[in-house]
Amino acid sequence: MSTRNPPARKLPHFDLVDLRLFLDIAESNSLTRGAARSCLSLFAASGRVKALERDLGSQLLERGKSGVTLTASGQALPYHRDRLVLAVPRSHRLATARSVDFLDTLDEDHVGLNASSAIHDFLNGVVTAAGRRLRVRVEVGSFDAMCRMIGARVGIGVMPESAARRHMRSAGIRTVALSNDWAVRDLEIVVRDRTAPPGFARKLVDALAASSQ
Repeated sequence: MSTRNPPARKLPHFDLVDLRLFLDIAESNSLTRGAARSCLSLFAASGRVKALERDLGSQLLERGKSGVTLTASGQALPYHRDRLVLAVPRSHRLATARSVDFLDTLDEDHVGLNASSAIHDFLNGVVTAAGRRLRVRVEVGSFDAMCRMIGARVGIGVMPESAARRHMRSAGIRTVALSNDWAVRDLEIVVRDRTAPPGFARKLVDALAASSQ
């Protein structure tokens, strides 16, 4: 009696539009507002989210009368890839720029996270390698505090786009794309044993790994 190996399951390859949409939904806690941010109709956005859930075999959103909340799978999904941007006050000379090289901002006062943060070490490594110095006017403990300081025109600062967009309106800031290659960060999921997490988590890890290839 012969046995055959079961056919390999085809893992979903995520469209960047889908990931951008899902991040917008996660930040606004609303399918409607997330769709508007991504310049999609509500019908199209809903269809894309349902397709993601179907491909992953796991529910990503809990839908309610007051909006949407993320399930455990949904909370992990937006953080596969993120982009670092320059946050500036609305009235800053760079507020209308399409992009800027980070090294061209070093004559400005910067607001940064404290020395225990990964982004602090990374940016200092960038400027040291270039033989330059980062003018840090103040260091704070969170991206929320960074946004408020930047909005108050204390300085400018580099942070994840997701964090800047979350506080853009309340803090009164604008974001400018960084033209540096290192501005796009691939974030990794680290597990001790890939078979240890529950089924939905394993599917998510496998899908994210496949989408990055």
